[in-house]
Amino acid sequence: IGSEDYYLDDNLLYYKNNGSLYYINIEDEKFNPKKIDYSFTSNNSFSVVNNKIYYFTWGKETTSDNYAVTYDMKTKTETREKINVDLLNSPDLSDGVVGYFSGGSIGDYHLYSYDFEKNILNIIGEYTDIVENRKTTILFEKKRLNQEEYCLYDKKNNQEQFCVDLNQFTEINQEYISNPVTTKDNSILVLSDDKVLSCTSSTNCNNILYTLSDEEKNADFVDIFYYSNKLILIQGFDVECQGGCYANRYKYYDVLDNKKEYEFQ
Repeated sequence: IGSEDYYLDDNLLYYKNNGSLYYINIEDEKFNPKKIDYSFTSNNSFSVVNNKIYYFTWGKETTSDNYAVTYDMKTKTETREKINVDLLNSPDLSDGVVGYFSGGSIGDYHLYSYDFEKNILNIIGEYTDIVENRKTTILFEKKRLNQEEYCLYDKKNNQEQFCVDLNQFTEINQEYISNPVTTKDNSILVLSDDKVLSCTSSTNCNNILYTLSDEEKNADFVDIFYYSNKLILIQGFDVECQGGCYANRYKYYDVLDNKKEYEFQ
């Protein structure tokens, strides 16, 4: 698989490789990929729900137009709906039939949602990026002059719960990464210096979830991620910065479970 473009629908994993779309049943131990007779160019991501492929794409005549495309694999029919938003960027289709993306023009830039089934476009707010898209919440980034906020958004009620301004925290001792953040239920977790703090409102960030040791804090790269009752601390080592910084090797472990270590690439 030479692509990070993929989508999991129940037990079927769909992925793109060399411009073609394939799927495998993840419960099939023989790994028997099957090719789908449909080619498309998407704006970085797609979803597949109940035999229907959803994605955003540019116009055939000009890249200034954006379209929401639905392809029914059973009937082999394609429908296109024009999206009246300029500069459609970084679409997130992890919810399946609802896609999120940033876009607009200079001075009128927003985060949007689009429902492929209902053909409904909504403005969510003046956010700059999607950090995490969970089952019930989205963590948005909101950057302004001398201010960097992270906002928790309730998807069910379509409203912002609260925002946390990172200026109130102490940055960890790393030159090339901002304060790592992640979400836990209806709270925002922030790594501030040597502590992982839980914020339940814009002013209540007093709950210390974990304190890093000096060795953990002083790694070349430090990040956090909360998922499935696990607070994963990510450490990177042997950092290179030619054309962008990255670490050559990483260590992942759950700090809430006796520092149980995980092997990931």
